Amino acid sequence: YLETTPHRIEEERMGVLLQRLVGSRHDDRFYPLFSGVSTSYNFYPFRNMKPEEGVALVAVGLGKEVVEGFEALRFCPAHPQVLPQFSSVKDMLKNAQRRFWALDMTSRDVIPGLRFDANLVCDDVTRALQEPAAALVASCYVRENDNLVDGLGRGAPLVTFARLLKGRGLPLPEILARVLEKTQAGMGMPVEIEFAADGDGVRQPLTFYVLQVRPMVVEPGLALADVGAIPPERLVVTSPGALGNGRSPAVRDVVVVQHDLER
Repeated sequence: YLETTPHRIEEERMGVLLQRLVGSRHDDRFYPLFSGVSTSYNFYPFRNMKPEEGVALVAVGLGKEVVEGFEALRFCPAHPQVLPQFSSVKDMLKNAQRRFWALDMTSRDVIPGLRFDANLVCDDVTRALQEPAAALVASCYVRENDNLVDGLGRGAPLVTFARLLKGRGLPLPEILARVLEKTQAGMGMPVEIEFAADGDGVRQPLTFYVLQVRPMVVEPGLALADVGAIPPERLVVTSPGALGNGRSPAVRDVVVVQHDLER
C-alpha cells in the first residue's frame, strides 16, 4: 500500500481484517459452491419487478466471477423464476457460466502484491460440475428432446441454479430477500451484500454465509430521485417504465420535437 501511494509510514494508520475463506477443498482447488452479490435496489427491473425488491448475481466458485463482470446469473429475489437470460433453452446454452475461479492450493508460497489474484486460477466450469454438490446448481441438457432436467444425470451439465431458485436444498431467494430487508433497515439506506454458500446438502449441510454488508455504491449523479416530487409542468418526457437513470456529461442541449409536427 505504501509503495503505491505517496504517504509516509509514520503518518499512516490502517485497520486489518482477517476473514476465513468460505469453501471446501477439491483436489488442488479451494472454492465455495457458489458466491454472489445482491443489492436492495434494482435500477433495471423487468416485467413486474419493483426497484425496491433488489437484484442478485450468483456464480459457481469464488466471487471474482461476479464482481468483475464475468458470466453470472442475474435474478430478483422476489421473482426468482423471471430470468431474461434464460428465457429459452437456446439462451441457456448461450448464457450459462462457462468458467469459475478458485484458490490454487499448489501455490502456497505466492504472496499477492499488486497482482492480488496471483494465487487464484480460472478453470472450466465442467470441473466444478463433476462434484456431487453441483447437483444443487446444475441442470443437464438432453439433446434428444432439446430440454433441460434439474440436477446431474444424463446429458451435458449447465450452471442454471434451477433447484436453488425453486427453494430446493436452500431457500436462496427467501434468504436474500430477508437479509436485504434486515440490513437495509439497520443501515437506513440501500445496501449491497456479498455472500457465499458451501456444502453438498447431504454429508455437509448447505450453509449460507454473509461476507460483507455495505452502503450501496451509487455513482455521483445516479442517486435515487423522487420523480413524483417534480411538478408536472417541469417534466419534458414521461414514461410509465424506464431502465434506470444515468448521466451523460457530453449532452449540452435537448431538442424536443412535437409528435404531430409536419415535416
